[in-house]
Amino acid sequence: TELRQSYNQETNYTGNDDACLDLEPEGEISPVQALLQIDMALDNKKIPSPSDVETILKPGRLGRRRDTLRRILSECFDLRGKCVPALTGDSVFRFVTTCTIEELGVFVLGKLRQNLAHYDGFS
Repeated sequence: TELRQSYNQETNYTGNDDACLDLEPEGEISPVQALLQIDMALDNKKIPSPSDVETILKPGRLGRRRDTLRRILSECFDLRGKCVPALTGDSVFRFVTTCTIEELGVFVLGKLRQNLAHYDGFS
């Protein structure tokens, strides 16, 4: 403990310095953690949590967001290609690869919430 105390004094470390490492409020997970949980669920043939999907849809830079949403549609619901409805209410469907992240996210969340009560794993 003496070594730690001397280190803390040399570096001007305070216990509050740890707070800057966790940018999310207590009880919330980061978008990166949510992305990893979604990947783990899909790898284990489970439907991911809608709250994890909501977390990755928060504004900010996050690689693999579209790929993960596309993987959810493909593996959980067997949907590919032109399957995402436009948010404008048109009867036009958009390609998973070219629609906006918002359109894709809203569609994936709707599918997850609609089918979560019915399935424990993939159909």
